[in-house]
Amino acid sequence: STGIISRNEQARYYGGVSLKLPLSAISSSSSKVKAKRLLKEQAAYEMQQLREDIKQIIIEEYFQLKYLQESMNTYNRITQTLEISVLQAEKDLTNGHIEFDEFGILVSTAGKSKNDYLKAKNSFQAQYKKLEILAGITLNTQKK
Repeated sequence: STGIISRNEQARYYGGVSLKLPLSAISSSSSKVKAKRLLKEQAAYEMQQLREDIKQIIIEEYFQLKYLQESMNTYNRITQTLEISVLQAEKDLTNGHIEFDEFGILVSTAGKSKNDYLKAKNSFQAQYKKLEILAGITLNTQKK
């Protein structure tokens, strides 16, 4: 009876442990895992590079916005100064202190300055909106 029990135990033991896998299946599975891990690492690296590129673009666009704001403010001051000069020139023309040609040149210069200011203002507003979209935030800093 002990021989039968021992054979049954051996049969169960061998039946439970016996597992046949081709060696290629193990190495292939290991290679796939490594390949997927490498792809994941590459994607993470590329994502980090993209973040850095976006940061750089946002910085450049921000400084372009600051330049356009300064440009707009400069054109605005020039336009205001020329408008005052035109008002004074109108009085001088009426009093005969300047010629009509001089007055015409001043009015033309004031008109061009106003046009340059409007272009600078539109460029600033477009850049402002572009930066908002690029950064994904609202830049409105006015207090209510």
